[in-house]
Amino acid sequence: MNWTFRRWGGLLGVGLLGLVLVSSVLAQSPSVSLSPEMRALLSRLQAMGHGSATAAEINEVFEQIHVMLERAEGAGDYDAMIEVTVLLSRVHSDMLGNHAQALKILREMKGYLAEKRVSRMPQLYVREAEVLARLGDERSIVELIRDFRASPHYDPESYSVAGGAGPDDPIRIQRPSASGDDSVSVTAMRRALQEARFAPGKPFPPATGQGRFADWVQGRVVLLDFWHPNWPAWKQDLPTLKSLYSRYHAAGFEIVGLPLGMPLEHARATAAELEMPWPQQEATADLMRQAGVAGQAANLLIGPDGTILGRNLRGQALVDALGRTGSRTHSP
Repeated sequence: MNWTFRRWGGLLGVGLLGLVLVSSVLAQSPSVSLSPEMRALLSRLQAMGHGSATAAEINEVFEQIHVMLERAEGAGDYDAMIEVTVLLSRVHSDMLGNHAQALKILREMKGYLAEKRVSRMPQLYVREAEVLARLGDERSIVELIRDFRASPHYDPESYSVAGGAGPDDPIRIQRPSASGDDSVSVTAMRRALQEARFAPGKPFPPATGQGRFADWVQGRVVLLDFWHPNWPAWKQDLPTLKSLYSRYHAAGFEIVGLPLGMPLEHARATAAELEMPWPQQEATADLMRQAGVAGQAANLLIGPDGTILGRNLRGQALVDALGRTGSRTHSP
């Protein structure tokens, strides 16, 4: 099987902003182990984002990705093939919104490597669960977990996971003395299952935190923003939030801040210092669990009828999503 550029096409003419966002997520993710060549490629993408880049330059980067994939296949470096496959799936799903193509890529690679001993194989399963979460496909994630446990790639060691309530509460993983039937990979897929329950198109629960959700919405478009002032991704996006709030608030757009890792009163004081005029509410443990939020910056865009319109929208993606909500968020 030859994984060529033509086989997984559809990458020409993509937006540069999306490339930079994808490269930033991968470069900063502690769960993704990248080769020096891949990190150099991501650095190049980020550098391109700070200036102008032609379509030819962008397409050259994509062709480089496919060359890396073909070279890894020729060398029998299956771990490297998985590394590149995860990147391609992120481009298709996270940037282009083409979840079907991302799933096709991941599943074809899983089939190709199914009978081989590859240490990083669980990453394909976890990434597939993440894409399915974007689709809100809970049933397929449950089936994927079942298939993973039945596969030769299942890593059946039980780990106790604690922490993750905020940047000052790191996630702690403890290996117990006795073996169990769970794994870090399954834990990640279960988190994706929680996210699937809060995927776009799903209804948001009617009651959260200290009050009814109806009290937050009141017929408006609402962004639930899980935040902490030390998170780089959130800090980078704060000017966009302020701009959108100033532009659309009078027309029916609201932001509800849900601070993580700090007392509510301290968060409200911090929000005032940062000139964030929107209300701050308590992010309860139950809300975080239901929404699949584990101590990281996240947001949910909710429509006037309580339907989730988007998840983890930042920058231009959030601007575009608000533009699609209709007259309720149009500038007066």
